[in-house]
Amino acid sequence: MLYRQYDEIRHLVDKVFISLPENFELHHADRQQIENLGIQIIYCESTLNIGEALAQCINTIGVYDCEFLVLYGDTIISGLESFPCDGVSVHASIGEYRWAELKRLFGLRAEEHLKGTLSGLFAFSSVPELLRSIIRAKGDFLEAIRLYDQVHEIAIVDTGQWYDFGHVQTYFQSTGLITTERGFNRLKITAREVVKGSENDRKIRAEAAWFSDIPARLTCFTPAFLGARDINGLSGYATANTYLSTLSHLAVFGDLQADTWVNIFNACSEFLRESRSARAVKSLGIAANEYFGQKTQERLETLARSEHGAQLLGCRRMNGKNLPDISEMLAVTDEIIRDLDHGPECLIHGDFCFSNIFYDFRSASIKVIDPRGELPDGRRSIYGLQSYDIAKLAHSVLGGYDLIIAGYVRGEIRGDTLTMDAPHHDNHRWQRLISAFDASEVAQIHNVRAINAMLMHLFLSMLPLHADRPDRQIAMLGTAYKSFDILTER
Repeated sequence: MLYRQYDEIRHLVDKVFISLPENFELHHADRQQIENLGIQIIYCESTLNIGEALAQCINTIGVYDCEFLVLYGDTIISGLESFPCDGVSVHASIGEYRWAELKRLFGLRAEEHLKGTLSGLFAFSSVPELLRSIIRAKGDFLEAIRLYDQVHEIAIVDTGQWYDFGHVQTYFQSTGLITTERGFNRLKITAREVVKGSENDRKIRAEAAWFSDIPARLTCFTPAFLGARDINGLSGYATANTYLSTLSHLAVFGDLQADTWVNIFNACSEFLRESRSARAVKSLGIAANEYFGQKTQERLETLARSEHGAQLLGCRRMNGKNLPDISEMLAVTDEIIRDLDHGPECLIHGDFCFSNIFYDFRSASIKVIDPRGELPDGRRSIYGLQSYDIAKLAHSVLGGYDLIIAGYVRGEIRGDTLTMDAPHHDNHRWQRLISAFDASEVAQIHNVRAINAMLMHLFLSMLPLHADRPDRQIAMLGTAYKSFDILTER
């Protein structure tokens, strides 16, 4: 959220500050990123209201002869090319919350905006006058705006797109309209649908076919499929906009209680249970090795041909312990995976990880997106071995894949020694999540050794896919070693 805010306003200002409550626990990775962006952190007393906190920030900065722009922490406003030196942003109000009364603040000038509300961006040309107004208003920020406007007339600005994350209703609406996308995909999001396109024509057509081919009774686990579409000349398809949060977002940035995660994994178990009941009509002739061993070996060979890959594969120690040879790891885990009962060939998602799973708190159910729709050999199919879906889910939970992507796992290689630190994975929030998973129906399908054997392969096979991010590669390699360590109890 902070980084998106920064991207949207940095062209409007010379210097950026962020205010945080004095008791706020800021993760090392976030602190490092904030420092890299040149943002200065100001800690404020947690008991202060908005006006008082703003005054404390101004006095901490200690510069009074400049223009001052304020953006609420729960707000993103995109598409602003400029903003007046005395101005407030106003957009159409959403829901039935009690919004700021514009007419009380600005009188007759607000009449054409009476269906709107202050949306969280404010600019002031006179810092001394702003401070005087806050003092006169006894810290009431809205009253301070009214008093300031009597001295320096404030322009009402209704341009730009407002995303409000400050209330439950507006949070889900904003979440449904703002997103990120991977480099090979194109997304077009509207209030009613999400259209996804890709330069990989075969892959995107397989995804669309998965949505259209799954049994009707399983469509309750997906957004409504709206058919094939074209997006900027690329093949694609559309699904209904769910206005839900992914498990990745909830896990990395949320602080859900244990009971909530129990409900989430119960919902995941329900999807997998129903998927097992949808069996392939005829044998697909696939083996577990095609999902794990064979693919892992091919990708490691690709990795070894790169300079950084050779350095990764040359590690011999991690966090003070000798590392096994990767060929030994592959031999041990291949045997475990080969001897495992993978169950019948049934419906599988193919990429059942946190970032592809939405959770609906109202119905305590999940909806999945971005299915694979292909077998490991490239044949189009909605079926496969469910072990892979279970491994992908464990990859997010036990492996902390989403923490790695978010930059919360740190690793370093010096010579032949790898060091890795994952404090976020070991804290009480993530441990609640792991405990709920361990107690779930999903975790009972395979034993711990089997799950960690598959996890090791997933992390090793992903290494060449993240060649543009050596930091992630180091964290993934370290996690692969950690998974092997658990399954062998070394």
